[in-house]
Amino acid sequence: MVRFSLALLMTASLPAFACGAEQHETAREQETGREQGQRTPIAEECPSDRPGPWTACPEADWVQRLAQRAGYRITGQTGSALIAEGSGRSFYIWANAGTTKEISKAAEREKWKPLGSVEGVEVYGDESLWRWWVMEDFVVWIHAGPYMNSQVPSLEAMESLVRASETVPPPR
Repeated sequence: MVRFSLALLMTASLPAFACGAEQHETAREQETGREQGQRTPIAEECPSDRPGPWTACPEADWVQRLAQRAGYRITGQTGSALIAEGSGRSFYIWANAGTTKEISKAAEREKWKPLGSVEGVEVYGDESLWRWWVMEDFVVWIHAGPYMNSQVPSLEAMESLVRASETVPPPR
């Protein structure tokens, strides 16, 4: 139920930031940790009309490396997001190409406000479900999940994620 709600919001509100497979929500299934080891190789490019899952895009590899550098472990994936856990929190995390100017339009439409600054980077979202920030030409998204009691990291706890997004080179 939580994954469907996330999928519905992503496809209804953020189509400009999709990476192909995010438009095929009903085909997604969460992988177990064992299955993750058998993931398809990371693609060199991920055009927006690509029919495969986002988790095969270079952005997914980058997000996995930054989450791990920040001290979170990747415990699964949905096809359009990774599932990260650590410090008593679990959440979906993914990234899409986008600039501050592009994403500010979506933020205005969704009525997302700045929550504060972490490491000098503005973090947007709402109080309980969403967090996002722009790093270079990418928007890094966090959403509570996959459990009903899942919580996104607090702004203070996000310091390691934001710092990692600054130090782990994004895909080019």
